Amino acid sequence: MPRKPTSKTASSDRPSRATIIDVAKLAGVHWSTVSRALNPEKRHLISPEMVERVEACVKELGYRANALASGLRTQRSRTIGVIVSNLGDPVHPPIVRAIEDRFAEIGYVTLVGNTDNVPGRQAAVIERFIRQGVEGLAVATFARCDPAVDACIEANVPTVAVFRDPESDLIPSVRVDDARAMEIAVRHLAARGHRRIAHIAGPQNVSTGYGRHRGFSNACRALARDGVVPAIVFGAEFTVEDGEIACAELLRSHPDITAIAAANDMLAIGALRHLQARGIRCPDDISIIGMNNMQFMDAIAPALTTILTPTTELGAQAASLLIALINETPIKTSRVVLKPELIERASVARLRSTIHRDADLAPS
Repeated sequence: MPRKPTSKTASSDRPSRATIIDVAKLAGVHWSTVSRALNPEKRHLISPEMVERVEACVKELGYRANALASGLRTQRSRTIGVIVSNLGDPVHPPIVRAIEDRFAEIGYVTLVGNTDNVPGRQAAVIERFIRQGVEGLAVATFARCDPAVDACIEANVPTVAVFRDPESDLIPSVRVDDARAMEIAVRHLAARGHRRIAHIAGPQNVSTGYGRHRGFSNACRALARDGVVPAIVFGAEFTVEDGEIACAELLRSHPDITAIAAANDMLAIGALRHLQARGIRCPDDISIIGMNNMQFMDAIAPALTTILTPTTELGAQAASLLIALINETPIKTSRVVLKPELIERASVARLRSTIHRDADLAPS
């Protein structure tokens, strides 16, 4: 009985994929030379002319490196994971971009996980990244004394906390001096005659909310002799909606306030929105100062006075620390704390009914 002819599969009609051996033959070099030329960490071992020749052959053949196969050979995935709470929050994209740019320089791919501040999602994202074989994690979602730190250590995955500090000696962290930032904010308001100063605080289970609340309280205590009287309302999250709710509560419980220092710019925008809805002028009636200097804070009306969080530098320094951990090279410090900076704009005005006499109140 004659055999039935077999039909061609779609794959048999496709041209074979170029391999590293094909590139080596075309370039007239050993395949290991091609490998070095295509590896950002090793191309310095060969001449620039050889790198250029290999790249030209790669382009001619349409060669694409098989990252999976390379990872199986070297036991390195060339990937890292970055975890943030909310990519819609303008403070996070510059951090992620800085980390991604730094790792791209050495041939790594950055995977991004978003938790949306949902309980349990951080642990799930960390576990998924670990299962995918990431070589390191940069986590911007750690709570204070977070058990997820132990999970990262037990999995033996190099981990760096960025933006938030889990207050653990087990992993390095890169953050801004949150307490100092809010001290600067309070002194800036006091130097412009404000004495009834309110704070819209963020959640206290994370270092950003806790540190900024602590800085506000410290500054008000130091200025109590000058008549500064604080008022505090806590927001559940760092959101515009929480800023509106907190501002409404402040006006009910402390109608005499003349200034608000918000724990971040989103809370400040929420406060500003509530004031405008009530017909209360900013800064004529109540001044507002925020924190982080998120994008477009200079474009709202009035432009928001805020404290700069150097987000790009946070990401870059976190990336450098993580690269050192991955390569098992010594690090100079495991605690990087960056300085905040006051950005003066139109949302803070001098209190018209007060003559400023306290030169020592100016922020240092």
